[in-house]
Amino acid sequence: IECCIDEWSLGSKNATHFTGAAYKDLYDDHLQSLIDFDEHTQVKNLGLKLRRTLHDTGRWGSKPIVMYYI
Repeated sequence: IECCIDEWSLGSKNATHFTGAAYKDLYDDHLQSLIDFDEHTQVKNLGLKLRRTLHDTGRWGSKPIVMYYI
């Protein structure tokens, strides 16, 4: 997602080559934020509820692409 944001940061798409090394630190920061959120909302289990809602909503909103070959 961060790579896509970077590609569009100037208002039009500029191809950005994605590498794990370039985004690893940012990924680790986001992951730690999610872990912290889970720890701070553990009593009400909000992290799990949020992930389930995002999962279910994302799956409901996605539609398979059907390709027909003639």
